[in-house]
This record gives sequence, C-alpha cells and structure tokens, in this order.
Amino acid sequence: MQTAILKLKEKLQAFYPILDADFEKLAVLVFEKRLKKKDCLVNENELQQDIFFVTEGVLRKYFRRNKNEVITQFFLDGDFANAIVSFYNGTPSQYTIEAIEPSVCLGIHKANLEKVLHEVPALEKLYRVILAKLYVKKELMEYDKARLTKQERFMSFCNEQPDLLQRIPQKFIASYLEIAPETFCRMKQVAYKAAKKNAESSN
Repeated sequence: MQTAILKLKEKLQAFYPILDADFEKLAVLVFEKRLKKKDCLVNENELQQDIFFVTEGVLRKYFRRNKNEVITQFFLDGDFANAIVSFYNGTPSQYTIEAIEPSVCLGIHKANLEKVLHEVPALEKLYRVILAKLYVKKELMEYDKARLTKQERFMSFCNEQPDLLQRIPQKFIASYLEIAPETFCRMKQVAYKAAKKNAESSN
C-alpha cells in the first residue's frame, strides 16, 4: 500500500504543493481496495460514500440505456474515480464503475474527507483546485464528443491513448466514442492498413 500512497502524494503535489505533515493527516484516513476483472468499485443504485484514486489498472464508468451499457469514461492509473452526483447529493448512483483489468484503488470515506478538509486549510485549497481542473477536463471531453465526427473521435483516441487499444476491449471503446462496433472495426482496419503502408514506404 505504501507505493500506492506515494503515487497519491505525487499526484496531489502536481496539483498544489502541500506539506508532508498535512499529507500525512490525509494518508492515515485512506484505505486500499483491490479489484479483480469485472469487480465493481461502484454499483448502480447504491449510494457512493467514498471517493477513489486509481493506482493500478483500468476501469470503466457506464449507465444502462434499455439493454445497452453506455460508457462515459475510463479511469486509468493516476485518475480520480467516482460517481460524483451520488457522492455529493447523497442519492443512489446512476452509474456502475467496473474494473476492466485487475486494479488497485485508494479510497477515503466522505465523512473522513470532510473532516480533514475542515481541519487542514491547505488540503481544502488542494481539493478545490482538483475539482476545478476535473470540471474543466470533463467539459472539454464533452465538447470534443459533441463537435468531432466519428472518424475524428476515433483518430483522436488512437493518437492520444494508443496503449488503451490493447488494454480495453474494442466494444467498450466503441461505446465510449459513440460509434457502432462494426464501424469501429472498419476504422481500425483502415487505420492499421494506412500505418502499415506508411511504414513500408519509409523503409
């Protein structure tokens, strides 16, 4: 767990500098949660009382639309993972967060988080900085999804997160990009052929 704690500390320090003594007041309240593939970090219709930081693995966040699972986000090593509406409003979660591969997360209970934020002003400042950056990130993601074509969304994902093409099942990426699985498959084949042709021509 110590390695995971160090990862959390590095992540927080990248947002806003805090003293070691202040971080320790947070660290003692944190717990570790290990997930096997397909284990759920957050279940639909359950109240989320914890906020999590991913230290290993990949998770997906989705909701159900009729019989389909609509993926809205992937959480990777170094991401904060939660069903934010349930956590803040105290209502059952509309989302499920599930491990795509074996994963490790650090969590803190809402009551403990609120207590330490009240007691340590530097942590409260850090928390507000993180929330602001995550909100900006979320809005930019939503903007890109709305303005980009299917082909542009596909190419953007491939260029920005190529390693995930090997770690995440194709049907999950297609759902996240709002592309039909068969269309995603064709795009992937075209991109592979183009990359192969470019590699051959450069030799």
